[in-house]
Amino acid sequence: VELNPVTVSPLRDRFAEYNRVARDPRVTLEVAEGRAYLKRDGPRYDLVWFVAPDTYAAQNAASSAGLVLSESYLYTQETIAEALGHLRERGILCMQNGDIDFERKPNRAARWLATARAALESQGVRDFSRHVLVSETPEFLRMVTTCVRREPFEAVDVDRFRANVAAVMPIGRPGQVVHP
Repeated sequence: VELNPVTVSPLRDRFAEYNRVARDPRVTLEVAEGRAYLKRDGPRYDLVWFVAPDTYAAQNAASSAGLVLSESYLYTQETIAEALGHLRERGILCMQNGDIDFERKPNRAARWLATARAALESQGVRDFSRHVLVSETPEFLRMVTTCVRREPFEAVDVDRFRANVAAVMPIGRPGQVVHP
């Protein structure tokens, strides 16, 4: 689900042959606003994935942190709860944000984590640390990947997450996995 038809068009047309995800028969590309789409969609998913959904309409939002989350309803407790409600058992809600210095001065990812924590707590989750996995890439604009689910992650899930993070990191530049 992508709001901008200009983004979807190349995936369906000009670059479709290069896009394995778009060619997968289990995948349908939709032009719509994500929150509204979830509200009207009935199926249950194994994964709801917000891939760097920031529009950067407020030009300095990335550095000032003042408006960074205010422009999208995807960052609200209600949307997170809605997305969690569309997941199958053990389904995962994943958010990816760019964050300049997540370790020392977290911005987008930390704010999304706080909102996700509140959403899960509103659904009765008391130990958020067992319901979240976080990793970051080592580049300048770090990609922070946050996975949450209603059911606690088990040790095998954490081990698989760590192994997959290690597999996609550039050689010699390990990323961090954070799991309290």
